[in-house]
Formats: sequence, C-alpha cells, structure tokens
Amino acid sequence: MIPKIMPPKTIPEVVSPAKSIPIKPNAPNQTILRPIPPKTTPAIPNQPKPVPSEPELGKPTTIEKGDYVNFDVQLDQGRSITCDLTANGRVNFYLLDDDNLTSLDLGEEFWSETGEEDTEKATLEFKAPQNGKWFLVVENTETRDVSATVNVRNNQPKASPTSQ
Repeated sequence: MIPKIMPPKTIPEVVSPAKSIPIKPNAPNQTILRPIPPKTTPAIPNQPKPVPSEPELGKPTTIEKGDYVNFDVQLDQGRSITCDLTANGRVNFYLLDDDNLTSLDLGEEFWSETGEEDTEKATLEFKAPQNGKWFLVVENTETRDVSATVNVRNNQPKASPTSQ
C-alpha cells in the first residue's frame, strides 16, 4: 500500500519570527578577519622615504596643488621688511600673525597684515607693530604643483638728521 500525502488543512496566518542562533564562545569573529596583504619588496633596499624639505628663504620651494608653505620671520617693533615673491604659477602671498596662520590651517576666515592674491610676482612691505613672530605664506591656487622663491630684505631705519 502506498501512503497518501495530504496537504495541510489550513495555512497559518501568523508565523513566529526566526530564532536567533547564539554565538558560541571562543568562535572566531568573521567580520573582523581581513586578508593579509602580499609582502612587497622595495625597489632599492634600505632606501629612506623622501622627506619634503623645509622651505628656505631665497631657494625655490615646490608647493603642491591646493597646499601652502610658510616662512617664519622674527621682528622687533618698528622694524620694516620688504618681501619679494617669484612663482611659476598663480599663488596667494600673505603676511600673517600666529592666530591667523592657525585660522588658515583650520580652513577658517583669516586676516593678513599685507598680501597679494592670484599673482606670480609680488613685493610686500611690512612694519612690525610689536615684537613677535610673523609668517610669510605662499598658497598654491593652481591645479598643479608650483615652484616659488621668497626673499626678505631688512629695511634700514632712516637715519635721523644730526645737527652740527
């Protein structure tokens, strides 16, 4: 005799949710496993990675697109300087105090003591209102790397006329 298979008389309207399966203790967590990257051999063994050089006054400095470099200038109150810039692309050239350099770093609004924007050649004149450190900033506005050279000349105070 062949058994007769009968469909269920009613289909349940409410289905209980699936039960969660408890995680076994000490089981590896598959979500944090990552493949181990293949080992790569440097082209030249024991060769240190190039470190960008610090910008120096009077020497060409490469500035990456969208970046800037700054030069520290220590001045006494009343001291005047002339700052010359030559670049092979469009840059912004500013003289900032420490607070405004920090604002520039943070992408906030800042004020410059003096400056030129969107230029390849500029000369800035500045007389320090107080003793302190100031920052000459060259900001690359091009879509490519730019080379810039900055020179600073100390202006001699004008000699006062002497009476004879």
